[in-house]
Amino acid sequence: MDFQPLIEAVRSSGARVLLVWGAGAGPPLLERAWKVSGLGIPILLSPASASTAFLRAVSDSGEGAQVVASTSLLAASLPPGAAAHRQVGPMAAAFQRHNGYYPTQAAFDGYAAVRLLLRAIADAGSTDPDAVDAALARLVLATASGTFRYSSHDHLGLAADWLAIATVRAGVLAPAG
Repeated sequence: MDFQPLIEAVRSSGARVLLVWGAGAGPPLLERAWKVSGLGIPILLSPASASTAFLRAVSDSGEGAQVVASTSLLAASLPPGAAAHRQVGPMAAAFQRHNGYYPTQAAFDGYAAVRLLLRAIADAGSTDPDAVDAALARLVLATASGTFRYSSHDHLGLAADWLAIATVRAGVLAPAG
């Protein structure tokens, strides 16, 4: 893929950040084009790039790229007393022991989804979809992806304070700053 026309369009636009929203092979290729372009503005990649696969794909060129991530991915870099560190620690340690690498966002989210669903089924006392939906609408549960607080009006349930900007440093995601 030739991203040079896109890079030049961004350069002439006066943009102050290059936002890349996508998954698959495109973001690493665009990140590499950004790195060598001398564009002079930050690149911010979507949560889909908060993965081991992305970090391996960009290798050394990834240094300095920013990625929207959850605090879960950065928990190992936080002080041991931090709430995120305490919530994420047990799941992350077990995952890393079993797989040989720190969990990805997808691993954290999948683990959280299973815990949320099992808890809603238990609270509902049934697998009936309406009963599970009603249980989810009042569920509060701390998971490795954050503390979910659902309501009939909030179907995401996850507070924005579990979102973070990470910077690629030495091949890993680290807290920005």
